This record gives sequence, C-alpha cells and structure tokens, in this order.
Amino acid sequence: MFIDIGLLLAAQGVPAQSIMGSPLELANRGIIAEQFAGQQLLAAKPSYINPTLYYWQPPKSEGQAENDFLYESETRVYPIEVKSGTSGTIKSLHAYMTKKQSTEGIRISSAKPSLHELTAKMNRQEKAFQLINLPFYMINQIERIVHER
Repeated sequence: MFIDIGLLLAAQGVPAQSIMGSPLELANRGIIAEQFAGQQLLAAKPSYINPTLYYWQPPKSEGQAENDFLYESETRVYPIEVKSGTSGTIKSLHAYMTKKQSTEGIRISSAKPSLHELTAKMNRQEKAFQLINLPFYMINQIERIVHER
C-alpha cells in the first residue's frame, strides 16, 4: 500500500495526466480503486488507533480466493471486497463467509449504498450473510456505519 495514489501511478509507470479526467471505474480499474480504498480505510480509524490493514487468503489447497481488506471494529472483523465499477463477482467474499462463518461483509464500489441479504455457497457449505454496499465516497464513514449495526 502506497501512501498516495500518485506514488502508485509512478511505480506503475502510468502518467497521472492520463487518468486525471477519467472516472475511477475507467482508469486502471482495480489497482487504483484498491489503493484509494486502502488509504481511506486507514484514515477512517480513530486517531488514537495505530492504523493497519489486513487481508485474507486461504491456504493454496483451498483455492485462489482473497479478500482485499479485513476491517476491524471493536470485536468484529468485516471482510471487504473492492470493485472498481458498479458490479463484479464477490466469490472471494463468499469463500470468507463460509470458511469463517461471518454474518456481514462489505463491498466498496461505484454502486449506490445498499444492504442485501445473501447466501454464500462454497464447497457444499452455505452461510447467510448481509452485504453492505458502500460507494467510494462513503468509505470515510465506515466506522460509523459498522458501529451503528
């Protein structure tokens, strides 16, 4: 995780001018969306907490799933998937939900804020869970949103 999107672009060899006028979902898709979400998740933590980011990846024998981030709030851990557009599969989130028996997950994307009741199905296991859809502009409110749940 870079401290700034500009440093990410420099490391990737992408001129900042090439994306300045483009919507987030059209410019280098996932890498910039994940960088932005990571920066905002770090900044969303209260100032007295040392900001850290985690991700989840099962053992290789269990597949290629990977959750972009794990967000801690009080005693709960929320898996987070970041999508650069308004849609996209969340198979990794489903894998986490069934493996960890979690009841809530978060998708950060360009879609409108919403709440959905879903059922994760992986390897003959099922787990009902709530999916919180957060648009990019609401990431800084994540602590308030999960705390009120």
